[in-house]
Amino acid sequence: MPIEFRNRIDHPWLSLPPIRVGKIPSGLGEPHRYITIKTPEKLVRVDGESGFPYEEAILLPDFAIMAIGHCIFFVNLVTRDVRTVEADRYFCDLRLEGDALLAASASQLFKLSHDGNIIWESKTLGVDGMKIDDIVDGVIHGEYCWEPPEDWRPFAISLDSGEIIEPPSAT
Repeated sequence: MPIEFRNRIDHPWLSLPPIRVGKIPSGLGEPHRYITIKTPEKLVRVDGESGFPYEEAILLPDFAIMAIGHCIFFVNLVTRDVRTVEADRYFCDLRLEGDALLAASASQLFKLSHDGNIIWESKTLGVDGMKIDDIVDGVIHGEYCWEPPEDWRPFAISLDSGEIIEPPSAT
């Protein structure tokens, strides 16, 4: 796999200078989590934190995008710069959509550029999770959890603006 979350690493990863993301133990000791990235041109090691139920990574030509806990880290594989986007709670779904990234947190939906700029963020919807089901005609459809664990409700949000689209009234 091009990106892997690991608890331990060995050669050649140990010899690489790490890019650090999130909370690293004091004294720059051993990180909680290693993320290894293998491209045709190079190997990249990212040291980070763990202990979160959701981790996901997406590899683009110049960026590695990693959702870990309540942060998404955009690691520039050329410059080694890191941009961080934080949510009030954990992230639970990532999806590439054209030249943007859709990221669902426990309570909101974000549309981000591939380098980590926030294009928009939705109003708060859920309290314990959101998931993106599909995107049809410029509308993002999904579900949010209102009352865990079983009260999931549908949402529709404009892909362009992030505005909530009210469902049509029953007639």
